[in-house]
Amino acid sequence: MGKKKPYKLNFICVEDRSDEIIRSLARTAIKKVLEKHGAVAYNLDEVLSKYISEEMRNEQN
Repeated sequence: MGKKKPYKLNFICVEDRSDEIIRSLARTAIKKVLEKHGAVAYNLDEVLSKYISEEMRNEQN
C-alpha cells in the first residue's frame, strides 16, 4: 500500500438540511473507522451535533 496522503473536506451548503446531511456523511465515515479498529462511540451523535451545526457554520463566516 502506498503512502497515505492527508486531505481536507470543505462543504458548501445552501440547503435547509445541510447540517443533517453533513452529520450523516460524517457519522457513516467515523463509524466505519471505529468498526475497523474495534471501537465504539456511544455519544457520536451528541459530538456531531455539537461540532456540526448551523451556529458553527455562521461563526466561520
